Amino acid sequence: MKRIISVLLCASLLSALLVGCSSGKNDTGSDNQEKQIALEITVDNHYSSFDEATKSAYKKLCNAVLAYESSVKFNIGLVDEINTLFYTSFPLYTLVKGIDFAKDNSGVEISYVYPQEEHKQRIEQFNNAVAEIMSECGYGKVSKNMYVLNVYSYLSQNITIDGTTTTVLETAVTKKGMSSTVSGLFEYLLLQSDIPASHVINVGENSLASMISMAQLNGEMYYFDISSEIEKTDGKGLSYFAMNTQRAADKDAKLTYTDGSEINELDNDYFGKLANCTDYKVEGNKVVANCKGENFTFELS
Repeated sequence: MKRIISVLLCASLLSALLVGCSSGKNDTGSDNQEKQIALEITVDNHYSSFDEATKSAYKKLCNAVLAYESSVKFNIGLVDEINTLFYTSFPLYTLVKGIDFAKDNSGVEISYVYPQEEHKQRIEQFNNAVAEIMSECGYGKVSKNMYVLNVYSYLSQNITIDGTTTTVLETAVTKKGMSSTVSGLFEYLLLQSDIPASHVINVGENSLASMISMAQLNGEMYYFDISSEIEKTDGKGLSYFAMNTQRAADKDAKLTYTDGSEINELDNDYFGKLANCTDYKVEGNKVVANCKGENFTFELS
């Protein structure tokens, strides 16, 4: 079986061709909590409707990779769906060199990019980096809505845009990345807190693609574009936070999921004033945003 490269990876390669916490972030009192955070194997929300047998087999494959196992058994009739989840939802898939059918068709055989010791070191580096960010952003201490803001703020103010960093693993560890890896890390961090999040492809003029995120905030789905926030406001504003379709899509742009399916329009423009937000501050569960001299206050319960 040829290794199936996901739209996510292809988009990363296409993009390749073409730094403390936010001062506005809610104080979380991080105290080595990252040592106690156990990371979960997550699923992009767009694919959450896949049946339990598929998701169970996907998790078996992920756990096999984490353990550096050479094979794993599952129903190969599910392989297409499993591959979809593996290459869109599991950020450590880049440690895998290839996946092939077992000779007896009882599952798959796995080969790896690195020797076992280096493989495990890279996983540990990634896990530690992610757990540290989660702790800094108040995982388990603040509301889920505030956690979304905190993660957005942290990444906006600590990530440097770099077109040579092509994996979520590298972005978490080095704090450098392109739109696909920055948005991928954002989604992974939210999914760790059971916040629905999906990877979105924004195809604009001349068919140039960038990656943004869709995630739930205050019970509604919105778009988030951290890479643009970094480039346009140096991570100080909320201009690309909680956007509806009109704000998120450039003129004539097309927004799709990683499988190419189109996304229903998100028309809630409650946060529309943030398009002009240059800075903000957090007061309890309230956020006061400076939007060209006019304050816009909203709550994140």
